[in-house]
Amino acid sequence: MKKRMTALILALITAFSVAAAIPAAAQDVIKPGDFTGDGAINAKDVTALMKAIIADSAADNAAADFNGDGKVNAKDVIALMKHIIGALPEWSRVYKEFVLNEKFLHISELTFYNYEGKTDENFVFALKDISGDGVPELFVKDRSAYMAIATIYVFTVEDGSVKYVGRTGARESWIESDPYDKYQGVFSIYNHMGGLSAFYSEMNGSILIHEDVLDATFFDSAATQAYETIYNYAGTPEYFLKNTDNLELYECVKHMIDVDYEPIWIPRFSLGEIRSQGWEVFAATAQ
Repeated sequence: MKKRMTALILALITAFSVAAAIPAAAQDVIKPGDFTGDGAINAKDVTALMKAIIADSAADNAAADFNGDGKVNAKDVIALMKHIIGALPEWSRVYKEFVLNEKFLHISELTFYNYEGKTDENFVFALKDISGDGVPELFVKDRSAYMAIATIYVFTVEDGSVKYVGRTGARESWIESDPYDKYQGVFSIYNHMGGLSAFYSEMNGSILIHEDVLDATFFDSAATQAYETIYNYAGTPEYFLKNTDNLELYECVKHMIDVDYEPIWIPRFSLGEIRSQGWEVFAATAQ
């Protein structure tokens, strides 16, 4: 029985790693569902509760019994997820129609690769607010596309409609968050033969700003004379070229490509997963 419960909880963690927060006023009393105790009920609480149940430590937290039945188990996780899903804002309806009706395929600025008949498996989606206005942007990637056009398209909601704002990403790369919680936008780091390239994107009002942060290579050549030389954990030299004037952004990316760094990926769903698991589950992963 415990194995079955653990399997259920682990399956739910993937879909509920991050979600839009439900504001809650800070209180001295224990608030059911606020498992992390940060004053807000969101998917951070779901993830923490899931992990605590697996570790048999959830009962130690009085906020864990979300459904009030006197027990702490997977039923509390499901009840908490439904509570978060039920509080999703209006942007969810707008994006839902746009994605499930495959309207993204008919945007003239977008280039897709042989999508006909394979949209459910070819396309992946993510939600993250990179403008700071409380409305997440929608990221769409055709993962079957040839490298040269395997970009990530970015949309936002404006006046109740979906608006295309630009592209980010580099070839096969996916997007990830800033580990320091300093930058609102997303990073994409593309590994290629003998090196990598890193980019940063955020919204400035209704405009998508895309910045080339750095290039790196592991080969010493005449071209690396202008590069910064750094010796990695194995004592091997690596060469970095700073393409931005933002030194803090440059240092942040250097940390993100360190060998011991664990990327903070933005959760993504294929179109098939959105259809099978339900739009609400996908929408609840919005950051």
